[in-house]
Amino acid sequence: MKKAAAEKAAPAQPETLGFEDALKRLTAIVERLESGELSLEQSLSLFEEGTRLSRTSLAVVKRMLKGETVTQETSGLTKREWVEFQAAIAE
Repeated sequence: MKKAAAEKAAPAQPETLGFEDALKRLTAIVERLESGELSLEQSLSLFEEGTRLSRTSLAVVKRMLKGETVTQETSGLTKREWVEFQAAIAE
C-alpha cells in the first residue's frame, strides 16, 4: 500500500520538499525504475525528477560543507537531522 502511494505521487518539486522527504522520494523513484514495469516515457520522466531532486539535495549539503551559513529552515533538514549533521561536522 505504501509503495503504491509513492509510485502514484505527483512529481515532486525539489524546492518544496524537505531533505528527508527528497531522499524518500528518490528511493521510491529508484524502486520504480528498477522494477522494469515502466514505459520509456515514464522512465524518462521519473529519471528527470530524480535528477532534479538529487541536484537540489546535493547543493544543500555542499553549501553546508563549505561552511556557508545554512539554517535548519533553509537546509530542508528536520531539527533532529540538523542537530545530527552539526554534531557530525564538529567531530
